[in-house]
Amino acid sequence: MKNTANIITISRIFIAVWLIFIKPLSPCFYILYAVCGLTDMIDGTVARITNTQSKTGALLDSVADMVFCAVAAVKLLPTAFSVMPDWIYAVILLVITIRTAAYVTGFLKYHKFASRHTYLNKLTGFALFIVPYFLSTRIVWVIAAFLAVISAGEELIMNMKLKQFEPDRKSIITLRSVD
Repeated sequence: MKNTANIITISRIFIAVWLIFIKPLSPCFYILYAVCGLTDMIDGTVARITNTQSKTGALLDSVADMVFCAVAAVKLLPTAFSVMPDWIYAVILLVITIRTAAYVTGFLKYHKFASRHTYLNKLTGFALFIVPYFLSTRIVWVIAAFLAVISAGEELIMNMKLKQFEPDRKSIITLRSVD
């Protein structure tokens, strides 16, 4: 029982890797893709319910998220490029730049990989997760792009403002005034 949350998280890594071998946008792909999303939603909840939260589990969750996102990007971007609006390329570059700045700032300041599980990051993750189900719907692209920029900016500001890494801080709104 004490490793259940980590097992769920590790399963996301294996399922994400399995997606590499599945035809994108096929029924099997959508099923495995949905299972990855489900494991992402429940692993933290299971850890909290079983009182087994840990730094290792949080780091493992971040790794699983990155593996899933990388695989999803590799599998879905070739198809997405044919339907996504032209302006999205600039947004992707902007988000990558801001996220990189946030991670570099966090690493230099806290001497560790400082990824946060903020409310905006979770909302962005959900918006990006549903994009493949609505590839030709422009409003989904707009919402996902907006959230991605805002959440990346929030994480960068938090890494710049906070004196020490506070992984449980869920929002920039809760930042106290800093000296």
